[in-house]
Amino acid sequence: MKGFLALLVLTLSFLPIKVRSQTKPEKNDRSWIDQSNRYTKQLIDLDKKYTPEYGSAQGLAEYDTQIAIPTLANQRAERKEQEALVARYVAAAKTEKAGPVAQDLHILIDHLKLGFRRQDFEMRRKVPFLNAASMIYDGLEILLDDQTPAARRQAAVVRMQKYAGLEKGYRPLTATLQDRVAQQIAGHDMIYPSRQQMEVELSRNESIITGIAELCQKHKLTGWEQPYAELKKQVQAYDQWTREQVLIKARTDFRLPPEEYALALEDYGIDIPPAQLAKIAHAAFTEIQNEMKPIAEQIAKKRNLPSRNYRDVIRELKKNKFMAIPLFRFTSGT
Repeated sequence: MKGFLALLVLTLSFLPIKVRSQTKPEKNDRSWIDQSNRYTKQLIDLDKKYTPEYGSAQGLAEYDTQIAIPTLANQRAERKEQEALVARYVAAAKTEKAGPVAQDLHILIDHLKLGFRRQDFEMRRKVPFLNAASMIYDGLEILLDDQTPAARRQAAVVRMQKYAGLEKGYRPLTATLQDRVAQQIAGHDMIYPSRQQMEVELSRNESIITGIAELCQKHKLTGWEQPYAELKKQVQAYDQWTREQVLIKARTDFRLPPEEYALALEDYGIDIPPAQLAKIAHAAFTEIQNEMKPIAEQIAKKRNLPSRNYRDVIRELKKNKFMAIPLFRFTSGT
């Protein structure tokens, strides 16, 4: 979500320049930009509310000691607020007089609705691979980056304590993630993660956790040792549970399920069904093949090649290497 929001902001900043020219707003009137930004900010603020680490990444220190709590209850609460936001966007789009703003509203609406469909599919069909080590490291590295002001870095210890469940009112992050995965395992006809992806990431987790200690030492944090030691044990136990409950059933096929593949295509703005897209691609390939045949025949005739099949002709052409041209002669002045 965080990465897509960054892309979304860029989209709303640059994409409409071409499209909005059709609406011809008043010259030098940039009020529509402020209005569009206000609508986009509502979505960004909602994301920061449920993922405070994202707020920290935006340089907002008020989020530095907060953490995301990925319980099913919080996911449902966020979804409810997102649906309410969609309703507000839809209502605003109906009355919005500025064409560029209305276009941006529809972009926001489409983005949220696609997210709903993806979430519904994942809840219905997928057992996720939730890598606690990476989540913890990412949340702490934001604060322990060299470019982060030194005054903000000690907040990483508070965040670490909350990840470990050592602060009052907080459970260990690993326990919450284990609950979420177990809930999905209990589903019917579920799709498991890629074995290759899991094996690669799990193999890196020891180094990732060690990297947290190195960052704490580098920036001379105080009080980090106890929560770090607890987190290290929790992640090791969680990774072992993941191997026993998820990795053992992980799929060896790297291909995405058809429904998930279609959703992934929509992320890139392609709303053509995969089967139809494959049909179009095959037709285009056949057309290119047909165009290559007469060209191959001409080349074969000119070079007296034994075969006029375009594949054979290409194979023969590859045998002829071009001599490298010493370009430095043209650039060095010699």
